[in-house]
Amino acid sequence: MIRQIFVLLWNKKTSNLLLLLEIFLAFLALFAVYSYVIKNVENYGRPPGFSTKDRWLVLIDAKDVDSTKASTMYPLLKRTLASDQNVLEAGLINSVYPFGGSWSQTGDDDAGFEIRMRYSRADANIGKALAIEMVGGRWFEEGEELQPVESMIVNQEFIDLYYPNQNMVDSTILFSGKKKIIGIIKDYKYLNEFEEPHSSGFFYDRPGNMYMSNLILKMKPGTPAAYQENIIKVVGNITGNNRSVIQDLDEMRIEKSKGSWTAMVFLLALCGFLCLNIALGLFGLLWYGIQKRRSEIGLRRALGAHSTDITTQLVLEMVILVSMALFLGVIFAIQVPILKLIPMESEIFYRAIFWAFCSILGIVFLCTIYPSMQASEIHPATALHED
Repeated sequence: MIRQIFVLLWNKKTSNLLLLLEIFLAFLALFAVYSYVIKNVENYGRPPGFSTKDRWLVLIDAKDVDSTKASTMYPLLKRTLASDQNVLEAGLINSVYPFGGSWSQTGDDDAGFEIRMRYSRADANIGKALAIEMVGGRWFEEGEELQPVESMIVNQEFIDLYYPNQNMVDSTILFSGKKKIIGIIKDYKYLNEFEEPHSSGFFYDRPGNMYMSNLILKMKPGTPAAYQENIIKVVGNITGNNRSVIQDLDEMRIEKSKGSWTAMVFLLALCGFLCLNIALGLFGLLWYGIQKRRSEIGLRRALGAHSTDITTQLVLEMVILVSMALFLGVIFAIQVPILKLIPMESEIFYRAIFWAFCSILGIVFLCTIYPSMQASEIHPATALHED
Protein backbone atom coordinates (compact mmCIF):
# COMPACT_ATOMS: atom_id res chain seq x y z
CA MET A 1 0.00 0.00 0.00
CA ILE A 2 2.82 2.43 0.85
CA ARG A 3 4.33 2.11 -2.62
CA GLN A 4 0.95 2.69 -4.21
CA ILE A 5 0.44 5.81 -2.08
CA PHE A 6 3.77 7.26 -3.23
CA VAL A 7 2.83 6.58 -6.87
CA LEU A 8 -0.50 8.39 -6.36
CA LEU A 9 1.22 11.34 -4.67
CA TRP A 10 3.77 11.59 -7.49
CA ASN A 11 1.06 11.60 -10.12
CA LYS A 12 -0.44 14.67 -8.42
CA LYS A 13 2.91 16.33 -7.72
CA THR A 14 1.93 19.74 -9.11
CA SER A 15 -1.05 20.22 -6.79
CA ASN A 16 0.74 18.55 -3.90
CA LEU A 17 3.71 20.89 -4.23
CA LEU A 18 1.60 23.89 -3.21
CA LEU A 19 0.31 22.00 -0.18
CA LEU A 20 3.87 21.01 0.76
CA LEU A 21 4.97 24.64 0.60
CA GLU A 22 2.01 25.78 2.73
CA ILE A 23 2.68 23.16 5.39
CA PHE A 24 6.42 23.92 5.36
CA LEU A 25 5.87 27.65 5.93
CA ALA A 26 3.21 26.99 8.56
CA PHE A 27 5.59 24.72 10.43
CA LEU A 28 8.31 27.36 10.49
CA ALA A 29 5.82 29.97 11.71
CA LEU A 30 4.61 27.68 14.50
CA PHE A 31 8.20 26.81 15.40
CA ALA A 32 9.10 30.49 15.81
CA VAL A 33 6.00 31.30 17.87
CA TYR A 34 6.30 28.21 20.08
CA SER A 35 9.96 29.02 20.76
CA TYR A 36 8.99 32.52 21.86
CA VAL A 37 6.06 31.33 23.97
CA ILE A 38 7.94 28.46 25.63
CA LYS A 39 10.81 30.78 26.54
CA ASN A 40 8.44 33.36 28.03
CA VAL A 41 6.43 30.75 29.93
CA GLU A 42 9.64 29.35 31.44
CA ASN A 43 10.77 32.83 32.47
CA TYR A 44 7.34 33.59 33.91
CA GLY A 45 7.46 30.38 35.91
CA ARG A 46 10.63 31.41 37.72
CA PRO A 47 9.84 33.11 41.05
CA PRO A 48 10.90 36.77 41.09
CA GLY A 49 12.89 36.29 44.26
CA PHE A 50 11.02 38.94 46.21
CA SER A 51 7.48 39.88 47.18
CA THR A 52 5.31 42.63 45.67
CA LYS A 53 2.16 42.06 47.69
CA ASP A 54 1.39 44.92 50.09
CA ARG A 55 4.52 46.77 48.93
CA TRP A 56 4.43 50.46 48.09
CA LEU A 57 7.11 52.35 46.23
CA VAL A 58 7.60 55.97 47.29
CA LEU A 59 9.28 57.96 44.53
CA ILE A 60 10.85 61.03 46.10
CA ASP A 61 11.28 64.14 43.98
CA ALA A 62 15.01 64.70 44.54
CA LYS A 63 15.51 67.44 41.94
CA ASP A 64 16.50 70.09 44.50
CA VAL A 65 18.21 67.76 46.99
CA ASP A 66 21.97 68.09 47.42
CA SER A 67 24.27 65.78 49.38
CA THR A 68 24.08 67.89 52.53
CA LYS A 69 20.29 67.90 52.61
CA ALA A 70 20.11 64.22 51.67
CA SER A 71 22.37 63.16 54.55
CA THR A 72 19.71 64.17 57.08
CA MET A 73 16.48 64.12 55.09
CA TYR A 74 16.47 60.52 53.83
CA PRO A 75 17.36 58.87 57.17
CA LEU A 76 14.70 61.01 58.88
CA LEU A 77 12.13 60.11 56.25
CA LYS A 78 12.92 56.42 56.58
CA ARG A 79 12.69 56.47 60.39
CA THR A 80 9.44 58.47 60.35
CA LEU A 81 7.71 56.16 57.86
CA ALA A 82 9.03 53.03 59.61
CA SER A 83 7.32 54.21 62.81
CA ASP A 84 3.94 54.49 61.09
CA GLN A 85 1.37 52.04 62.48
CA ASN A 86 0.65 50.56 59.04
CA VAL A 87 4.26 50.29 57.88
CA LEU A 88 6.04 47.05 58.80
CA GLU A 89 9.37 47.73 57.06
CA ALA A 90 10.93 50.64 55.18
CA GLY A 91 14.04 50.50 53.00
CA LEU A 92 15.91 52.91 50.71
CA ILE A 93 16.94 52.06 47.14
CA ASN A 94 18.39 54.00 44.22
CA SER A 95 16.75 54.57 40.83
CA VAL A 96 17.10 50.88 39.88
CA TYR A 97 13.97 49.75 41.70
CA PRO A 98 11.56 46.92 40.81
CA PHE A 99 9.55 47.39 37.60
CA GLY A 100 10.85 50.90 37.09
CA GLY A 101 12.43 50.10 33.73
CA SER A 102 15.91 51.27 34.75
CA TRP A 103 18.97 49.09 35.09
CA SER A 104 22.67 49.54 35.72
CA GLN A 105 25.45 47.21 34.68
CA THR A 106 29.10 46.95 35.57
CA GLY A 107 31.83 44.56 34.56
CA ASP A 108 35.53 43.97 34.00
CA ASP A 109 38.10 41.22 33.60
CA ASP A 110 40.15 41.87 36.74
CA ALA A 111 39.59 38.27 37.87
CA GLY A 112 41.20 36.90 34.70
CA PHE A 113 37.87 36.45 32.93
CA GLU A 114 35.05 38.82 32.08
CA ILE A 115 32.41 39.34 34.75
CA ARG A 116 29.26 41.37 34.16
CA MET A 117 26.46 42.09 36.59
CA ARG A 118 23.32 44.18 36.73
CA TYR A 119 23.07 45.86 40.09
CA SER A 120 21.06 48.07 42.40
CA ARG A 121 22.23 50.06 45.40
CA ALA A 122 20.22 49.57 48.58
CA ASP A 123 20.39 49.96 52.32
CA ALA A 124 20.20 47.37 55.09
CA ASN A 125 16.40 47.26 55.15
CA ILE A 126 15.57 46.53 51.51
CA GLY A 127 16.03 42.80 52.06
CA LYS A 128 13.25 42.81 54.68
CA ALA A 129 11.08 45.35 52.88
CA LEU A 130 10.99 43.22 49.73
CA ALA A 131 11.32 39.84 51.48
CA ILE A 132 14.19 38.95 49.17
CA GLU A 133 14.88 35.21 49.23
CA MET A 134 18.39 34.37 50.46
CA VAL A 135 20.20 31.21 49.40
CA GLY A 136 23.15 31.69 51.69
CA GLY A 137 25.04 34.24 53.73
CA ARG A 138 23.41 37.41 55.03
CA TRP A 139 21.93 40.73 53.93
CA PHE A 140 23.62 44.08 54.48
CA GLU A 141 23.82 45.46 57.99
CA GLU A 142 23.92 49.05 59.23
CA GLY A 143 27.43 50.42 58.93
CA GLU A 144 28.34 48.06 56.10
CA GLU A 145 30.34 50.88 54.50
CA LEU A 146 32.89 50.62 57.35
CA GLN A 147 34.01 47.15 56.23
CA PRO A 148 37.61 47.05 54.89
CA VAL A 149 36.39 45.48 51.62
CA GLU A 150 33.20 46.64 49.88
CA SER A 151 30.36 44.15 50.38
CA MET A 152 28.17 42.82 47.61
CA ILE A 153 25.21 40.48 47.33
CA VAL A 154 24.82 38.42 44.16
CA ASN A 155 22.15 36.12 42.79
CA GLN A 156 22.51 32.41 42.12
CA GLU A 157 22.83 33.07 38.39
CA PHE A 158 26.01 35.05 39.07
CA ILE A 159 27.49 32.12 40.99
CA ASP A 160 26.43 29.58 38.35
CA LEU A 161 27.98 31.66 35.56
CA TYR A 162 31.29 32.68 37.11
CA TYR A 163 31.96 30.46 40.14
CA PRO A 164 30.04 27.22 39.57
CA ASN A 165 30.08 24.57 42.29
CA GLN A 166 31.96 26.86 44.67
CA ASN A 167 30.99 28.16 48.09
CA MET A 168 31.48 31.89 47.56
CA VAL A 169 29.89 33.25 50.74
CA ASP A 170 32.42 35.46 52.55
CA SER A 171 34.80 35.14 49.60
CA THR A 172 36.73 38.13 48.23
CA ILE A 173 36.88 38.49 44.45
CA LEU A 174 38.41 40.96 42.01
CA PHE A 175 35.54 42.88 40.47
CA SER A 176 36.11 46.60 39.95
CA GLY A 177 38.57 46.33 42.79
CA LYS A 178 38.20 43.97 45.71
CA LYS A 179 34.64 42.92 46.60
CA LYS A 180 33.41 40.57 49.28
CA ILE A 181 30.38 38.38 48.57
CA ILE A 182 28.48 38.36 51.88
CA GLY A 183 25.22 36.86 50.62
CA ILE A 184 23.60 35.02 47.73
CA ILE A 185 19.98 35.60 46.74
CA LYS A 186 17.81 33.19 44.80
CA ASP A 187 16.91 35.63 42.05
CA TYR A 188 15.92 39.22 41.45
CA LYS A 189 13.58 39.66 38.46
CA TYR A 190 13.03 43.39 38.80
CA LEU A 191 12.37 44.38 35.15
CA ASN A 192 9.26 42.26 34.53
CA GLU A 193 7.87 38.79 35.13
CA PHE A 194 9.22 37.56 31.78
CA GLU A 195 12.78 38.71 32.42
CA GLU A 196 15.46 36.27 31.33
CA PRO A 197 18.02 35.05 33.88
CA HIS A 198 20.84 37.55 34.39
CA SER A 199 23.69 37.83 36.82
CA SER A 200 22.55 40.55 39.17
CA GLY A 201 22.96 41.76 42.71
CA PHE A 202 23.22 44.63 45.18
CA PHE A 203 25.83 47.02 46.49
CA TYR A 204 25.37 48.75 49.81
CA ASP A 205 24.71 52.46 50.23
CA ARG A 206 24.08 54.09 53.58
CA PRO A 207 20.89 56.05 54.22
CA GLY A 208 21.75 59.66 53.49
CA ASN A 209 23.40 59.10 50.12
CA MET A 210 21.78 61.57 47.73
CA TYR A 211 21.19 58.86 45.12
CA MET A 212 19.25 56.66 47.55
CA SER A 213 16.09 58.65 46.93
CA ASN A 214 13.35 56.02 46.75
CA LEU A 215 11.61 54.11 49.52
CA ILE A 216 9.98 50.69 49.50
CA LEU A 217 7.41 50.17 52.23
CA LYS A 218 6.09 46.85 53.44
CA MET A 219 2.54 47.64 54.50
CA LYS A 220 0.22 45.80 56.84
CA PRO A 221 -1.98 43.38 54.87
CA GLY A 222 -5.24 45.03 53.93
CA THR A 223 -3.99 48.61 54.14
CA PRO A 224 -6.33 50.56 51.82
CA ALA A 225 -4.97 52.54 48.88
CA ALA A 226 -6.49 55.67 50.40
CA TYR A 227 -3.85 55.49 53.13
CA GLN A 228 -1.31 56.62 50.55
CA GLU A 229 -2.50 60.18 51.20
CA ASN A 230 -1.21 59.92 54.78
CA ILE A 231 2.19 58.74 53.51
CA ILE A 232 2.33 61.55 50.95
CA LYS A 233 1.64 64.13 53.68
CA VAL A 234 4.51 62.80 55.78
CA VAL A 235 6.83 62.82 52.78
CA GLY A 236 5.74 66.33 51.84
CA ASN A 237 6.35 67.66 55.36
CA ILE A 238 9.88 66.27 55.45
CA THR A 239 10.98 66.97 51.86
CA GLY A 240 9.26 70.35 51.59
CA ASN A 241 7.49 69.55 48.30
CA ASN A 242 4.37 67.70 47.20
CA ARG A 243 5.76 66.26 43.98
CA SER A 244 6.49 62.77 45.33
CA VAL A 245 4.28 59.86 44.25
CA ILE A 246 3.41 56.40 45.55
CA GLN A 247 2.94 53.31 43.39
CA ASP A 248 1.79 49.84 44.31
CA LEU A 249 4.49 47.31 43.35
CA ASP A 250 1.89 44.64 42.60
CA GLU A 251 0.16 46.93 40.11
CA MET A 252 3.51 47.87 38.58
CA ARG A 253 4.34 44.17 38.17
CA ILE A 254 1.09 43.54 36.31
CA GLU A 255 1.47 46.63 34.15
CA LYS A 256 5.04 45.77 33.14
CA SER A 257 3.95 42.28 32.03
CA LYS A 258 1.08 43.43 29.81
CA GLY A 259 3.29 43.91 26.77
CA SER A 260 4.61 40.35 26.88
CA TRP A 261 1.15 38.90 27.49
CA THR A 262 -0.27 40.91 24.58
CA ALA A 263 2.52 39.76 22.24
CA MET A 264 2.04 36.10 23.16
CA VAL A 265 -1.74 36.24 22.78
CA PHE A 266 -1.44 38.01 19.43
CA LEU A 267 1.09 35.51 18.07
CA LEU A 268 -0.89 32.51 19.31
CA ALA A 269 -4.07 33.95 17.78
CA LEU A 270 -2.21 34.47 14.51
CA CYS A 271 -1.01 30.87 14.57
CA GLY A 272 -4.52 29.71 15.41
CA PHE A 273 -5.83 31.55 12.36
CA LEU A 274 -3.06 30.00 10.26
CA CYS A 275 -3.91 26.51 11.55
CA LEU A 276 -7.58 27.11 10.81
CA ASN A 277 -6.74 28.01 7.21
CA ILE A 278 -4.64 24.87 6.92
CA ALA A 279 -7.47 22.79 8.34
CA LEU A 280 -10.05 24.27 5.96
CA GLY A 281 -7.68 23.87 3.01
CA LEU A 282 -6.93 20.25 3.82
CA PHE A 283 -10.57 19.46 4.42
CA GLY A 284 -11.62 21.01 1.12
CA LEU A 285 -8.75 19.47 -0.81
CA LEU A 286 -9.45 15.99 0.50
CA TRP A 287 -13.19 16.32 -0.04
CA TYR A 288 -12.64 17.49 -3.62
CA GLY A 289 -10.18 14.66 -4.23
CA ILE A 290 -12.62 12.08 -2.89
CA GLN A 291 -15.35 13.28 -5.23
CA LYS A 292 -13.01 12.90 -8.18
CA ARG A 293 -11.98 9.42 -7.03
CA ARG A 294 -15.41 7.98 -6.35
CA SER A 295 -15.09 5.49 -9.20
CA GLU A 296 -11.65 4.37 -7.95
CA ILE A 297 -13.03 3.93 -4.43
CA GLY A 298 -16.10 2.10 -5.74
CA LEU A 299 -13.93 -0.24 -7.80
CA ARG A 300 -11.77 -1.07 -4.77
CA ARG A 301 -14.88 -1.77 -2.72
CA ALA A 302 -16.21 -3.98 -5.49
CA LEU A 303 -12.94 -5.93 -5.49
CA GLY A 304 -13.37 -6.64 -1.78
CA ALA A 305 -11.59 -3.79 -0.02
CA HIS A 306 -12.96 -3.17 3.46
CA SER A 307 -14.14 0.29 4.51
CA THR A 308 -11.26 0.52 7.00
CA ASP A 309 -8.81 -0.10 4.12
CA ILE A 310 -10.24 2.88 2.23
CA THR A 311 -10.08 5.10 5.34
CA THR A 312 -6.52 4.00 6.12
CA GLN A 313 -5.32 4.66 2.57
CA LEU A 314 -6.79 8.16 2.37
CA VAL A 315 -5.50 9.13 5.80
CA LEU A 316 -2.06 7.71 5.05
CA GLU A 317 -1.87 9.59 1.76
CA MET A 318 -2.35 12.92 3.51
CA VAL A 319 -0.20 12.05 6.52
CA ILE A 320 2.71 10.94 4.33
CA LEU A 321 2.42 14.02 2.15
CA VAL A 322 2.36 16.36 5.15
CA SER A 323 5.16 14.45 6.88
CA MET A 324 7.40 15.16 3.91
CA ALA A 325 6.83 18.89 4.35
CA LEU A 326 7.30 18.61 8.11
CA PHE A 327 10.53 16.66 7.68
CA LEU A 328 11.88 19.44 5.47
CA GLY A 329 10.75 22.00 8.04
CA VAL A 330 12.49 20.10 10.85
CA ILE A 331 15.75 20.09 8.87
CA PHE A 332 15.58 23.88 8.58
CA ALA A 333 14.42 24.50 12.16
CA ILE A 334 17.00 22.27 13.79
CA GLN A 335 19.78 24.42 12.35
CA VAL A 336 18.85 27.16 14.85
CA PRO A 337 19.98 25.29 17.99
CA ILE A 338 22.79 23.42 16.22
CA LEU A 339 24.39 26.57 14.81
CA LYS A 340 23.32 28.65 17.85
CA LEU A 341 21.77 31.31 15.61
CA ILE A 342 19.72 32.66 18.54
CA PRO A 343 21.11 32.85 22.11
CA MET A 344 18.57 30.59 23.80
CA GLU A 345 18.70 27.15 25.36
CA SER A 346 18.71 24.41 22.72
CA GLU A 347 16.07 22.48 24.66
CA ILE A 348 13.53 25.26 24.00
CA PHE A 349 13.98 24.93 20.23
CA TYR A 350 13.73 21.14 20.35
CA ARG A 351 10.49 21.38 22.33
CA ALA A 352 9.16 23.97 19.89
CA ILE A 353 9.98 21.66 16.97
CA PHE A 354 8.18 18.79 18.70
CA TRP A 355 5.04 20.79 19.45
CA ALA A 356 4.91 22.41 16.00
CA PHE A 357 5.28 18.97 14.41
CA CYS A 358 2.56 17.46 16.61
CA SER A 359 0.22 20.43 16.11
CA ILE A 360 0.24 20.24 12.32
CA LEU A 361 0.14 16.45 12.24
CA GLY A 362 -2.81 16.51 14.67
CA ILE A 363 -4.65 19.04 12.50
CA VAL A 364 -4.02 16.91 9.42
CA PHE A 365 -5.32 13.76 11.11
CA LEU A 366 -8.46 15.48 12.41
CA CYS A 367 -9.20 17.06 9.03
CA THR A 368 -8.73 13.84 7.06
CA ILE A 369 -10.43 11.28 9.26
CA TYR A 370 -14.03 12.44 8.68
CA PRO A 371 -13.87 12.77 4.84
CA SER A 372 -12.01 9.47 4.69
CA MET A 373 -14.66 7.71 6.76
CA GLN A 374 -17.36 9.20 4.55
CA ALA A 375 -15.51 7.98 1.46
CA SER A 376 -15.29 4.48 2.89
CA GLU A 377 -19.11 4.35 3.02
CA ILE A 378 -19.48 4.88 -0.73
CA HIS A 379 -21.45 1.95 -2.17
CA PRO A 380 -19.63 0.23 -5.08
CA ALA A 381 -22.70 0.03 -7.32
CA THR A 382 -23.52 3.71 -6.84
CA ALA A 383 -19.96 4.86 -7.56
CA LEU A 384 -19.57 2.69 -10.65
CA HIS A 385 -23.01 3.71 -11.93
CA GLU A 386 -22.10 7.40 -11.60
CA ASP A 387 -18.91 6.80 -13.52
